Amino acid sequence: MLQVRKAPIQLGSLDTSSYLQAFRSYERGDYEEALAIFTSINDPNDAVRLYHGLTCLALGRSGEAITMLSGLVEGGSQYQPAAQWYLTLAYLAGEQPDNARQQLNQILASTNHRYGDQARALHQRFSK
Repeated sequence: MLQVRKAPIQLGSLDTSSYLQAFRSYERGDYEEALAIFTSINDPNDAVRLYHGLTCLALGRSGEAITMLSGLVEGGSQYQPAAQWYLTLAYLAGEQPDNARQQLNQILASTNHRYGDQARALHQRFSK
Protein backbone atom coordinates (compact mmCIF):
# COMPACT_ATOMS: atom_id res chain seq x y z
CA MET A 1 0.00 0.00 0.00
CA LEU A 2 1.22 3.50 -0.76
CA GLN A 3 2.41 5.28 2.36
CA VAL A 4 0.89 8.74 2.74
CA ARG A 5 2.57 11.16 5.08
CA LYS A 6 0.13 13.22 7.03
CA ALA A 7 -0.34 16.72 5.71
CA PRO A 8 -0.33 19.40 8.38
CA ILE A 9 -3.86 20.41 9.20
CA GLN A 10 -4.75 24.02 8.59
CA LEU A 11 -8.00 24.63 10.39
CA GLY A 12 -8.35 28.27 9.47
CA SER A 13 -11.65 29.56 10.76
CA LEU A 14 -13.25 26.14 11.21
CA ASP A 15 -14.73 25.87 14.66
CA THR A 16 -17.67 23.50 14.53
CA SER A 17 -17.45 20.28 16.49
CA SER A 18 -17.90 18.06 13.40
CA TYR A 19 -15.00 19.71 11.62
CA LEU A 20 -12.75 19.49 14.65
CA GLN A 21 -13.71 15.90 15.37
CA ALA A 22 -12.99 14.90 11.77
CA PHE A 23 -9.59 16.61 11.73
CA ARG A 24 -8.66 15.15 15.12
CA SER A 25 -9.60 11.67 13.90
CA TYR A 26 -7.45 12.21 10.82
CA GLU A 27 -4.50 13.36 12.95
CA ARG A 28 -4.84 10.29 15.20
CA GLY A 29 -4.79 8.06 12.13
CA ASP A 30 -8.37 6.94 12.72
CA TYR A 31 -9.17 7.26 9.04
CA GLU A 32 -12.38 5.25 9.11
CA GLU A 33 -13.87 7.58 11.71
CA ALA A 34 -12.52 10.65 9.91
CA LEU A 35 -14.03 9.47 6.62
CA ALA A 36 -17.42 8.91 8.20
CA ILE A 37 -17.41 12.43 9.60
CA PHE A 38 -16.02 14.12 6.48
CA THR A 39 -18.68 12.34 4.41
CA SER A 40 -21.46 13.55 6.71
CA ILE A 41 -20.51 17.24 6.55
CA ASN A 42 -23.03 19.21 4.51
CA ASP A 43 -21.63 21.89 2.24
CA PRO A 44 -17.95 21.08 2.89
CA ASN A 45 -15.37 23.78 2.33
CA ASP A 46 -12.10 23.21 0.46
CA ALA A 47 -10.18 22.18 3.60
CA VAL A 48 -12.73 19.44 4.27
CA ARG A 49 -12.60 18.30 0.64
CA LEU A 50 -8.80 18.15 0.78
CA TYR A 51 -8.71 16.09 3.96
CA HIS A 52 -11.58 13.93 2.75
CA GLY A 53 -9.41 13.11 -0.26
CA LEU A 54 -6.33 12.51 1.90
CA THR A 55 -8.33 10.23 4.16
CA CYS A 56 -9.54 8.19 1.18
CA LEU A 57 -5.95 7.96 -0.06
CA ALA A 58 -4.74 6.76 3.36
CA LEU A 59 -7.46 4.09 3.32
CA GLY A 60 -6.45 2.88 -0.14
CA ARG A 61 -9.57 4.26 -1.78
CA SER A 62 -7.74 5.87 -4.67
CA GLY A 63 -10.83 6.33 -6.86
CA GLU A 64 -12.61 8.38 -4.20
CA ALA A 65 -9.42 10.31 -3.48
CA ILE A 66 -9.05 11.13 -7.17
CA THR A 67 -12.61 12.44 -7.33
CA MET A 68 -12.15 14.69 -4.28
CA LEU A 69 -8.70 15.98 -5.14
CA SER A 70 -9.30 16.56 -8.85
CA GLY A 71 -12.20 18.86 -7.98
CA LEU A 72 -9.84 21.01 -5.93
CA VAL A 73 -7.22 21.06 -8.68
CA GLU A 74 -9.73 22.03 -11.35
CA GLY A 75 -11.52 24.54 -9.15
CA GLY A 76 -8.45 26.65 -8.41
CA SER A 77 -8.70 26.19 -4.65
CA GLN A 78 -6.20 27.73 -2.26
CA TYR A 79 -5.31 24.09 -1.58
CA GLN A 80 -4.54 23.43 -5.24
CA PRO A 81 -0.79 22.80 -4.72
CA ALA A 82 -1.45 20.15 -2.04
CA ALA A 83 -4.33 18.71 -4.07
CA GLN A 84 -2.08 18.41 -7.15
CA TRP A 85 0.60 16.56 -5.24
CA TYR A 86 -1.77 14.16 -3.50
CA LEU A 87 -3.72 13.66 -6.73
CA THR A 88 -0.45 12.49 -8.29
CA LEU A 89 -0.06 9.98 -5.45
CA ALA A 90 -3.69 8.90 -5.79
CA TYR A 91 -3.17 8.23 -9.50
CA LEU A 92 -0.13 6.13 -8.66
CA ALA A 93 -2.03 4.23 -5.98
CA GLY A 94 -4.84 3.67 -8.49
CA GLU A 95 -2.38 2.35 -11.05
CA GLN A 96 -2.88 5.26 -13.43
CA PRO A 97 0.74 6.16 -14.19
CA ASP A 98 -0.05 8.27 -17.25
CA ASN A 99 -2.36 10.52 -15.25
CA ALA A 100 0.20 10.64 -12.43
CA ARG A 101 2.91 11.67 -14.88
CA GLN A 102 0.65 14.41 -16.29
CA GLN A 103 0.03 15.86 -12.81
CA LEU A 104 3.71 15.56 -11.98
CA ASN A 105 4.63 17.51 -15.12
CA GLN A 106 2.15 20.26 -14.19
CA ILE A 107 3.74 20.54 -10.75
CA LEU A 108 7.23 20.66 -12.25
CA ALA A 109 6.13 23.36 -14.71
CA SER A 110 5.02 25.59 -11.83
CA THR A 111 7.54 27.99 -10.41
CA ASN A 112 8.12 27.57 -6.67
CA HIS A 113 5.48 24.88 -6.27
CA ARG A 114 5.12 23.89 -2.63
CA TYR A 115 5.67 20.24 -3.55
CA GLY A 116 8.31 20.87 -6.22
CA ASP A 117 11.11 19.04 -4.40
CA GLN A 118 8.98 15.96 -3.84
CA ALA A 119 7.81 16.10 -7.45
CA ARG A 120 11.38 16.26 -8.75
CA ALA A 121 12.35 13.25 -6.61
CA LEU A 122 9.35 11.28 -7.86
CA HIS A 123 10.05 12.33 -11.44
CA GLN A 124 13.58 10.94 -11.11
CA ARG A 125 12.13 7.62 -9.95
CA PHE A 126 9.80 7.62 -13.00
CA SER A 127 12.75 8.31 -15.30
CA LYS A 128 14.72 5.24 -14.21
